[in-house]
Amino acid sequence: MADDAYLGAGGKFTSSAGTATDVSIPPRPESSPTAEAAAPASELGPFRTRLGSLVLDTGRLTVEVDGEEVHLTPTELRVLLLLTEQPEHVYSREKIAFTVWGYEWAGDSRVVDVHIQRLRKKIGANMIETVRGFGYRFAG
Repeated sequence: MADDAYLGAGGKFTSSAGTATDVSIPPRPESSPTAEAAAPASELGPFRTRLGSLVLDTGRLTVEVDGEEVHLTPTELRVLLLLTEQPEHVYSREKIAFTVWGYEWAGDSRVVDVHIQRLRKKIGANMIETVRGFGYRFAG
C-alpha cells in the first residue's frame, strides 16, 4: 500500500497525484475526536489544538493530557503530530517511519511500534488506535 502524502511547506500534509488503491479500512468509532465539540479558538490560542482530552501547542511544542503537561521526546512528538494532523487517516508503519526519520530511512519499521507503545504509556493507551493490518490512527 503506497501512501504518497508528504510533509510539505509550512508543515501541512499534502498529496501528489498517485495511484489509487482499493483498501478497506474499518470506519472510525462514533466517539471520534473530530466528533467532539472543540473549544473556541480564543480559549486555546492560535497554536493550540484540542483533540478530546489532549491539547497540542505547536508554538511551544508541548502536549497536555487532562490539563497536565506530558513530556515527550522529539521523536514521540513528531509521531504524535503526524497522527493528529488528520485524525481520521490511518498511517502505515512505513509512512510514519518515512515522515519521522526521513527519506533515507532503512531501518526496521517495527521501531515505530516501540514509539507508539511509549506514546500510549505517556498520553494514554486509548489515544492511539491500531488498525490491524494497516497501521495506526489517532483516536483521542
